[in-house]
Amino acid sequence: MEIEKKKESGWLEFRISGRLDASRTGYLESELEEAVRCGEHRIRLNLEGVAFLSSAGIRILMKYFQSLKRLGGCLFIADPSREVRTVLDLSGLSGILLETGDELPGVAKAAPESSGTRHFCREALKAEVYEMVSGGSLICRLAGDPSKVFSAAFDPGDCVTVSLSQPKKFALGLGALAGRFEDLSDGFGEFLAAGGSAVYLPTGREPHVPDYMLSQGALIPEVRMMYAAICEGEFSHCVRFEHGSRESFVPLSAMVEALMEIEKSPAIGWVMIAETAGLIGAALKKSPVLGKSGCPVFTHPLIREWISFTSEHVYSRSLVLSAGIAASDSVAELRSFVRPLRKDAKLGAHVHAAAFDFKALPQGPLPLDETAGALYKDGKVLGFLHLVNDDREITGAGESIFTRGAVWVAPITRVEGYRP
Repeated sequence: MEIEKKKESGWLEFRISGRLDASRTGYLESELEEAVRCGEHRIRLNLEGVAFLSSAGIRILMKYFQSLKRLGGCLFIADPSREVRTVLDLSGLSGILLETGDELPGVAKAAPESSGTRHFCREALKAEVYEMVSGGSLICRLAGDPSKVFSAAFDPGDCVTVSLSQPKKFALGLGALAGRFEDLSDGFGEFLAAGGSAVYLPTGREPHVPDYMLSQGALIPEVRMMYAAICEGEFSHCVRFEHGSRESFVPLSAMVEALMEIEKSPAIGWVMIAETAGLIGAALKKSPVLGKSGCPVFTHPLIREWISFTSEHVYSRSLVLSAGIAASDSVAELRSFVRPLRKDAKLGAHVHAAAFDFKALPQGPLPLDETAGALYKDGKVLGFLHLVNDDREITGAGESIFTRGAVWVAPITRVEGYRP
């Protein structure tokens, strides 16, 4: 079997020749999977040169027909050979898979673009910006003292318990899923909570496997936090982005700068679900609670005992759930919580990310809770990182990079202390 591909008028066409049987469907499936990964949701199959179509071939065609339909795209067959047409007629699939005149199978008529939708383009990325709530904004409540992590100086008095019963709330910082403090003290690690879920990386005993809890019925996730940024309010926009025409990925710093430009605000909060081309970050290996180290733990050589750090991009081609806040130097209230995105940037951010098995996202604006919940149902948590920029000379790996995804974002209009 041979496959030729070409892109035309928004469609990706596969021109296939040979036999489409059990021994060859794996090749077609891998090509279709890669196309969907690359954001191709409109696929035309020219089967004029296919001499035989088996049930194994039909299975692959229906799999991607249904998959793309769920994503708001479509797959259809154009110019079937006589042999292919006969098999489709006999199996009752001609009306489902074949192009007939002006009607394309499985394609819903496009809804008119909302007046609240606009396009945003920069060299590093292009995006569609969907208005969610006009004037939507966030209140950011800061709990605890992040600087205590540098000397492992947290104690029970620093601990606050936050319930995620409020759906329009997300948070990130140092914490653990709720339980007795004496059982948790050696397990506090980085966490994020968003979309009705909470996920964190326990420290202490190995292996360090991310754990999580979802909102289910009356079960509401609670997180015990040593320090955190807790954001509540309404997201103003859902931003669907992909890399620009001159780039093959979007650096985290370029994404944050674009979001700040979209929101026209010196401080923003966001939750993102996106495919990554690689993450750069760090994670605690030991809990900084009741550490009583008496000296800075992030200095050489102690830092090796306390922190694991990526020396190269990791979790490439996975789907990432992340949450973060960013602020310019002018927002004094957030300086203790953010770190520079780049050496040359007058902009700081604090971003946590959990990596999951890949799945393609539907097109257009998406509901955060439903989209985040599907990550846990359909895959597993592969890893968790506090994202950083490794800007060391020569050996530095750079920053986290993404290819496409969805971001729910709003300006932070007020910063205050957290009060339970």
